Amino acid sequence: MLASNILTYARPKGQMPLGYSDFLKDSKEPLEIRKAMVARYKELKSITAVALEFNTTRKTVRKWVTRFQGHISSLKNHSTAPKEPHLQIKDETRALIVRFRIERPSLGYCYLVSYLNQHHCTEIPSAATVYAIWKKNKLLKRHYKKSEKKKDCRAIKQKYLAFEKIQIDVKELTDIPNYLEQSLELKRKNDLNRKYGLPMYQYTASYVSFLLKHDKS
Repeated sequence: MLASNILTYARPKGQMPLGYSDFLKDSKEPLEIRKAMVARYKELKSITAVALEFNTTRKTVRKWVTRFQGHISSLKNHSTAPKEPHLQIKDETRALIVRFRIERPSLGYCYLVSYLNQHHCTEIPSAATVYAIWKKNKLLKRHYKKSEKKKDCRAIKQKYLAFEKIQIDVKELTDIPNYLEQSLELKRKNDLNRKYGLPMYQYTASYVSFLLKHDKS
């Protein structure tokens, strides 16, 4: 929605009026909306009045009025990332973390903490930091997707000969409606010595995918 339509847009009756955040979600030009808010403040000279018109908080209006420096680029969102991280890992600690993973690839973060304590390390980084270091140095095992695993299995199965690999499945038939009753009734009528009159298990044998190999002779 264009910034020029903010104050003239009307919602259907019975619905709550749109606020600044609602316009921001639907708008393709959020900077223009903020610029319109600043321009409206210059006309009214009142933070409260602008906040009521835009259906937002006074804090939001004050933020964009304060940030505006005469050009629209000053109304862009600022990065929330810290400019100077309060914790920097020493190179010695980073080297110990990498060496631990190379020497003991099957052990995780808890064992690493003991390893750092044994080497009298004064800083213990978080698990997220440790795994980030391992990932950066390509020391983490790759987790394959299900589709990738299927492709790998398919390539292996194509090398099998016919009926080289057979898979046998057993299914109990008691879950079929009326099947158990029919089996017991058949046993009673024929006076059979076995427990059931009909088979109660289904056996299925299937062979995996294979690639037929023909002799060239």
